[in-house]
Amino acid sequence: DAVFAVSETRSSNGVRDMLSKARSGDFMAARDALDGLLIGEGMTCREIATEIVRCDALDRVHIGLDYFDASINRIGAYVVGARATQKCVLQALLEPLAKLREYEASDRLFERLALLEEAKNLPWNAVWDMFCLQNDVPAGEAYIADVEQYEKDVTSKRA
Repeated sequence: DAVFAVSETRSSNGVRDMLSKARSGDFMAARDALDGLLIGEGMTCREIATEIVRCDALDRVHIGLDYFDASINRIGAYVVGARATQKCVLQALLEPLAKLREYEASDRLFERLALLEEAKNLPWNAVWDMFCLQNDVPAGEAYIADVEQYEKDVTSKRA
């Protein structure tokens, strides 16, 4: 997979390595490569999502979540983490990728940089809220009450 220069972050080689291992069926090595990206290179969820989208790898990557903090409600932690991950992927999908590639191909690096900077301010949260509403999922912090109710009705009754 050739990754165009606009996605050449400090971790592009690591993402390519992870995808290559996953494609070859070596899933344990791919997981280890991902751990290296997260821990060794300090990549954020948003950076990983952006790399996956820029590499056109959404159909080849399975994102697994593992949120655990023994000091808080684990259902709540998982919901927060899942929503945060979905938001990262959404932000990556909303990036004006075609225009960035066009600028890259024509060596218009100033324009590419300016567009990347402007893309940081896109109103992705309005898109997220609409996505939630269309899927009958609480938008904003409204889901907190649902998690609290689940805790009261279900998890607090477990032995």
